[in-house]
Amino acid sequence: MLARQGWRLIKNPDTLAAKVLHGYYFSSSNFLATDLTSKASFKWQSLYWGRELLRKWIRPTDFMVYSPKVHEDVKLVCHLKTVSRVWDGNLIRGLFIASDAEAILSIPVSSSQREVPSVGINREMVIIR
Repeated sequence: MLARQGWRLIKNPDTLAAKVLHGYYFSSSNFLATDLTSKASFKWQSLYWGRELLRKWIRPTDFMVYSPKVHEDVKLVCHLKTVSRVWDGNLIRGLFIASDAEAILSIPVSSSQREVPSVGINREMVIIR
């Protein structure tokens, strides 16, 4: 969530929030290159932590998104399901924006007990089956 807000700061620099944060915390730099100050607000400290997550997925030079680490990230899916092996709609709608939540909820859930999908590598692309 915090990484997503950081991404929005990068992609939408003309928003009021981006302008305020830029003027106060990183006026001589950019969001990815700034340091945490001792006077940082709780919101800025949170965004700073989210920025560290965001750095794992993007290149600061061109802001291109890397592929997620499938073996690490796929484990989160089990926390978004209920005991009866269906999506926890309330939790997902609480964690994600509406369009992302609906996209997640539209993904069919496997009825098997296996939580980790089989993964194959095909010319630097990760394919999840």
